[in-house]
Amino acid sequence: MKKNHFFFVKAIILFSLVCLMVTSCQHSSDDEEEVILENAGLPLINSQSYELNVASKGEAVQLVCRAQPSQKDSFVSYQWYEGEPENGTLLENEVYSTYTTPTFTATGIKNYYCLVTEHLFDNGDGGKKTDYSIIPFSVACTGLPVLYISTGDVATSSITKDSYCTGNFRLVTEDYGITEYRFKKIKNGVVKEGIKGRGNSSWGMPKKGYNIKFDKKQSIFGLPESKKWCIIANYSDKTLLRNKFASVLGTEIFNEEWNPTYVSVEVVLNGEYIGNYTLSEKNSIGSGRIDIQDISDVEEKLAANKAGKVVDSNNDGVKDLSDGGFVLEIDPAGRITAEDIYVEGSISGKNFVLKDPDEVSQEIKNHVDNIIQTTENALYGDGFTDVDNGWREYIDESSVIDWYIINEFTKNNDAIFFSSVYLYYNPETSKLHMGPNWDFDISCGNIDYNNCDKTEGFWIKNAAWISRMFQDPLFVTNLKARWNEKKSDLYTTVNTKIQLLADENKASADYNFKKWQILGIYVWPNAAGYENRTTYQSEVQYLIDWCNERFSWLDSAINAL
Repeated sequence: MKKNHFFFVKAIILFSLVCLMVTSCQHSSDDEEEVILENAGLPLINSQSYELNVASKGEAVQLVCRAQPSQKDSFVSYQWYEGEPENGTLLENEVYSTYTTPTFTATGIKNYYCLVTEHLFDNGDGGKKTDYSIIPFSVACTGLPVLYISTGDVATSSITKDSYCTGNFRLVTEDYGITEYRFKKIKNGVVKEGIKGRGNSSWGMPKKGYNIKFDKKQSIFGLPESKKWCIIANYSDKTLLRNKFASVLGTEIFNEEWNPTYVSVEVVLNGEYIGNYTLSEKNSIGSGRIDIQDISDVEEKLAANKAGKVVDSNNDGVKDLSDGGFVLEIDPAGRITAEDIYVEGSISGKNFVLKDPDEVSQEIKNHVDNIIQTTENALYGDGFTDVDNGWREYIDESSVIDWYIINEFTKNNDAIFFSSVYLYYNPETSKLHMGPNWDFDISCGNIDYNNCDKTEGFWIKNAAWISRMFQDPLFVTNLKARWNEKKSDLYTTVNTKIQLLADENKASADYNFKKWQILGIYVWPNAAGYENRTTYQSEVQYLIDWCNERFSWLDSAINAL
């Protein structure tokens, strides 16, 4: 009955609209016969079947219904409605291909649809035929900031990880206003700023992440200025929170070293809503981030006879490359490109890729190589446990312990010195520091291999470097002490912060899963039971339960070492 009522309402609406147009059309006549076809599906719509849009508080959204006649002698008309097609309210005078919504003043979702009618004139008998389509739209104001990015003539499908695209950046926030920037710098035919793809396995997923680079440093959300930022898709992580939760652990609990801050945002790319993302600082050198003197800057100033501008970071009375720092990432050989600059640990066999700076001289590369080899020689040498002359002379122990606890607690699969493992050289301490923490989308049980879905068992303890440190009794003693110092805060965070983050994200998450309908569906590498987790909250609860079980096992296991 309801369906019949719906088609009856549509017929009334369509009949009224067509009659209005027939009256005003110069080709009409009283003798023309009108034939209404029941949504025969003529190819007149160039749009998604269900168009999702987002708005910030204080902003309106323009909806666009792109329709074109299927024949050159026909024309189309538009009429907009608010609500669902079953009971929509006519928006009088809204008869154009675009409709601008009222300004959003509160969170919520509003639905609209456009009735598109095509009018065909049959030259054979003079009769006129009409066909129509109902195109639904929705607009969500989730309370999150909205990031609008355009890449000009480069279509979304043509964005790559290899080069930046120029375009525009517009971030609308309630607390920090609007940040606008135009990506335009091109040097020697190469785009030097803009947006490009990011990620390894995640780049092959439908919802993709992107790196953002500004020519001039920008502050976003009140965070320290930087040129480099990124937006992370979290496609396989259906809580959309694992990276953000790890950030909380690094910035609020184990916070002796800098760790990136993550902020949830809505993202619209080239006019299309692409979902809930986390906007993040990059692991790069800079004030308020990894605050060290850049080794490439040191080299450049020394070469220009500007030694007075170089800080003697290590206080040895000499200004040279040892006063500069750098950031490394451990990556497998298969992910290293021809443009990457890296050194290989002679004992561990791991590849240490220079991430910042990423363009260096051979002299700097040799310097980095010497630090890595000297460090590994000390770590794997006979006297490695010596407090003064062993591995601690080259590696900061406190940073290792905090990094280890976070990655072991979350059982972060890739952190077993496989990939996304960051460390940096601090010239002030003349040591390598572990971190910042990075890439937790397949942590906390969101995985179906390597037994990393199980809450029992050590994982990071078996990594290169780390496994050797566990052979040092003092390291184990210090690790146990740090765990017991912080475990109460960790437990509280698991049982309060995760749900709080989820509640703040709830409206956005629900809308995200209208775009990406994957709840209850396997997305690599989701753990068993995914088919039963059909709501956002069920995914969040799985994360909380997993962390609690992991906490219990790890507390006993660490104290039994």
